Amino acid sequence: PDPAAVKPVLEKLVVAAAETLMVGDMEVDALAGEAVGMAVVIVSTAAEGSGWTRRSGVAAVLAELRLLPAWLVENGRGWG
Repeated sequence: PDPAAVKPVLEKLVVAAAETLMVGDMEVDALAGEAVGMAVVIVSTAAEGSGWTRRSGVAAVLAELRLLPAWLVENGRGWG
C-alpha cells in the first residue's frame, strides 16, 4: 500500500504508527510500514526470507501466516 493511504487509517483509529504492526508478504508492504514508522512482519518463504532480515524496519520474517499469533504472544509490544 501507499504510505499516504496508511496514515489516515492510523489517524482515524487514533493509533500511533509506533504502536502498530504492518504484516505483509511483499516489499511494498515493508516499504509502506517503514515509511510511516511501523514495525514490519513479513510472511515469506525461506528462500525469500533471508533478504528481509537485513531491513531495519523488519521485526520478523515468518515462513507462514499461521505463525503470527505465537510470534505476537512471544514478542508482545516489544517489536518497536
